[in-house]
Formats: sequence, C-alpha cells, structure tokens
Amino acid sequence: MDALWTPARQARLSRAVRGASKSLGDADVQRLGERMIAWTDAWVLSSAEIDSASRRGRLSHAEASAGRACLEVERVEYAALLDGLNQRCQAPGCQAERVAQLEWELIAAVQSTRACTQPAFFKAYLSSNLAEPEALDIQGHFLALEALGEERLLGRYLAGALARHRSPSPLRTRLLLLEARRMLRSTARPTDAIELLDAGLAEAEGRGDALETASLRAARSDANLELARFDAARKDAQLALQHTERALGPDHVQTALARATYAWILLCTYSPEAPLELDTAARQLDHARVALTRALGPTHPLTARIELGLGQVAALRNDPGASQRWLTRGTSSTAVAFGAQHLAMADAVRCNASAESALGAPRTGALLFKRALEIEERILGDMHPRIASANLNLGIAYRGVGRTDWSIGRLRKALSIRAQLGLPRRDEDALIWHELGLSQQLAKQPRSALKSYQASLALYRQLYGDTHPEVMSMLDAFRKALDAREANPSTPYDLALALTEVAAVEVDLDQFEQAKRHAERAERLSRRLPAKRRARLQSTICHLLSQTYAALTLEQSEAPSCSQFRSR
Repeated sequence: MDALWTPARQARLSRAVRGASKSLGDADVQRLGERMIAWTDAWVLSSAEIDSASRRGRLSHAEASAGRACLEVERVEYAALLDGLNQRCQAPGCQAERVAQLEWELIAAVQSTRACTQPAFFKAYLSSNLAEPEALDIQGHFLALEALGEERLLGRYLAGALARHRSPSPLRTRLLLLEARRMLRSTARPTDAIELLDAGLAEAEGRGDALETASLRAARSDANLELARFDAARKDAQLALQHTERALGPDHVQTALARATYAWILLCTYSPEAPLELDTAARQLDHARVALTRALGPTHPLTARIELGLGQVAALRNDPGASQRWLTRGTSSTAVAFGAQHLAMADAVRCNASAESALGAPRTGALLFKRALEIEERILGDMHPRIASANLNLGIAYRGVGRTDWSIGRLRKALSIRAQLGLPRRDEDALIWHELGLSQQLAKQPRSALKSYQASLALYRQLYGDTHPEVMSMLDAFRKALDAREANPSTPYDLALALTEVAAVEVDLDQFEQAKRHAERAERLSRRLPAKRRARLQSTICHLLSQTYAALTLEQSEAPSCSQFRSR
C-alpha cells in the first residue's frame, strides 16, 4: 500500500484535478486526497484484521487467503483508477465527471474494503478461480475501466475474457455482470444485457452466492427500468434487497444501500394510482437512514443521499414541513462533504427543485432547476449528457410556469446536445420530443407539435415495441394533436403524412377501425395535393386501406384502388 499512495501519484492526481475543469481548485485537490487517505487507512486496517484473525485461529488459512484476495482486487482497481485519471479523455466534460465520480468511488470503496473481512464477502474467493492471480488483476483493471468510463476499451477486453472463460465459474459470472452493465451504459441494448444477466443469475444461484445474485438482480432492475418494464424492475430490485439482507443482515451498510436502491426504483415508477408504493419507499428509506446513521454518522454523504430521497417522498405526500426538514439536512450535509460547486451539489439542488414543484411551487422549482444547470455547466461545460438532461428538466419546469417559449428553447437545446454528442437514441430522446410537443401545443404551434409527437412515437415504437403502455399513451397524444391540426388545413401534405403514419401504427396494433378512418382522411386530403407530392403518399395509403378493408371483411371494391388513386 505504501507504493500506491506515493508523492508522485499525489502530484499527478493534483494535476489531473486542476486540469479537469476551471471550477476545480485547491479545496477539491485536498478533499480528494483526504478521501484517498481514508480508503488506504481502511485497506491497511482490514489487512491487519485478517492477519490477526488468521494468527489467532479465527480464520482458516483458506479464509484468510480469500479475504486477502478480496483486498487485492480493491488495491489493483484503485491503483489503475489513479493512473487512468491522468490519461485525459476527449469527450467534453469527461475529465471533470471522472474526478467527481472518483470521489463517490472512494466513499464507496471505504465500505467495500472494510467488508473484505466479512465471510459473506470473501466467500466468493474461497476455492474459486476468482482468487487466481490473473483473475485478481482482470477484476481490478476492469472495474477501474468501468469507473473511468472507458467503455470501448472495456468492451474489447471483456469480449476477449469471456471468449477464454466459456464454462460456468465465479469469474465468468462476474464478467457477465460487467459486460451487461457496460451494455446498459453505452450501447442502449437492455434486452441483450438481460440475456447476459440471466445467464449469470443461473450460475450464481446454482452456487448459492447471495451477494453476486444481488448484484445481478440490481443490474437487471436497471435494464428493465430502461425498457419501461416497471413491474419487473421493482421485482428485481426487491429480490436484490432480499438476497443482500439474507447474506448480511438487515442493518448492514450494503443492505441499507440496497434498500435505498429499491426505494429509488419505487419513486421512479410511482404513480398517484399506487400510493402504497410511496409508503413502501418511505419505510425503506427511513430504515436505510437509521442504519447508515448508526454505521457512518448523520452527516455522511451516503446518509445525505437518503435524506434527500426522504424529502422527495414527503413532497409527494404533500407534507411541506417534513420535506423541508429532510431536504435541508441532506443539502447541508452534501455541501459540507463536497463544497457548493460539485456535481453532487447539483443533484441535491435538483432534488429540492423536484420537491418544490411537487408541493405546488413551480416558480421556485424552476429557479432551482436553473441553479442545478448552472452548477453543471460551470463544471462540465455546455456539451455533456448531463447538460442535456438538465435542459430537459428546466424545459418542463418553464412550461409549468407558463413560459412556453423558454420551454421550447430548452427542450430543443437538449435534443441538439444529444445529437451533437452522437449519443445512442434512448427513451430520454423520446421523452424530450414528447415534452417538446406538449410545449408547442400550449404555444399554439400545432404543426410543430404534430412533428414532435411523430418523432416521439417512432422512437417509443423502436425502443419498446408496438404494444407497450408508453407507445399507447404517445399514440393517444398523437391522435389529439391530429384532431387539433385538422382544424388548420393550411398544409394538407403534413397532415396527410401524419394521418398516414398514425394509421400505419394502428394497423400494426390491430386497431383497424381507427386505421381505416385515418387512412381515408389522408386519402381525401391527398386529393388536394400536386401530382408530385400525391405520388409520395399514394402507394402507402392504398396499402393501408387494402389492409384495413381486408381485416374488417369489407368489400374490397369499396376501397379506392391504387389505379383509381393515381388517376385522381
């Protein structure tokens, strides 16, 4: 460990922090150094405890070796992480985000390192290929690449490692987990990730490895959340908590964090029609808060996160007093832990903004959303995925206070940032288009709203398939926009094109009556088009009408034939 935290590494870390963003300075260097020292102290203490337990016979030789293997993975990971931090990444804001993420990694590392002394954690290394020297090195370096966001390099290494380890084993299970998490972050392939996770679950459950099963379930919950399979996401998060609690007990730090994750999933999928889920989230968060307060203290950053979550729950319950109390405690602890200009502080301010909006104070919420965006722009610049998400939040907030012009501007900026960064098209893109359509409708821009809804519907269908509730909801919004647009027939081509699009979706969903009505409206509108534009629609409309008439067992002679259509 003396070779890990050397003066040379300290100097390189200082340069990396200062060069990451103009907003980072001496206080950030000092704070990150203190977190590194806290982790190295935890590592040395854990190593000494394992040695002492081995000498006194409380741990067998095999158990002590397994505990040391667990610690070795931690050492390799953070040595590689420190070295990798000095290799600047090219994406805008990437280096500053790495520095912020390293702080959270080191906060979590203190807990995971101390856990290496516990049988539930080092059990996986007992008489398994996880404890082989090559496997220890692989795990540490792959975890460091994951923390650094080196997705392409990690993907290439994981592909090679999985090709070498084809038979079920503890190392292969861990590699499957890492590859599935990488897919979720970088490739927008949650269905493929679930296949890998299911393979890993079969291996981990077969060995009775509760903690590895919990990790796989937690990642599976994230994948289902990305697919908007909310029931499955909640079930996986609940199972992850149950496995963690079974292995470690109800009051362990890792159990508390699993409770918080389950509560977060409940909050993400909350709807007023299911108030019991909000009660469950509140109970889980409060249990987690008590456990973390006892283990880590009332002002620890992890405890502060729980308090911010409790503030949001209280806001959803329309309890402004409790909400303000929890949010104040969580925000002040976050400010003390990280300073006022940190991404963690932007997250805390955003929690306050969401709570104010939920409590019926949209102007205060909009001001706080703007404040969170300003913090992130100061650290990351104006071209980063987090900036796109912050503009989405601010755009929605502006619409809530009646500033539809500002709302449209922010939402368009969010789309522009995501397009310029070349990010995979995900549900956030579909959501931005949907919110943009809502703002454009309020701004009396029906033509633009229709195009936005059309883009959102196409993305939701691509992501979720034709029968998903999100697709059906978006289809209803599209139909309403069509009805409003039809009242202004100045651009019949755009309206006919939109009617054709919605009719095609309805045919795919077997909604033939509505498809027939929309296709016939599109056909009538197309008669007013010049021949060149009419030709672009004729074959599609004729095909749709033929399908709907056939499905409804109507006389085909009643449908206009393509030859008739061309002659009009």
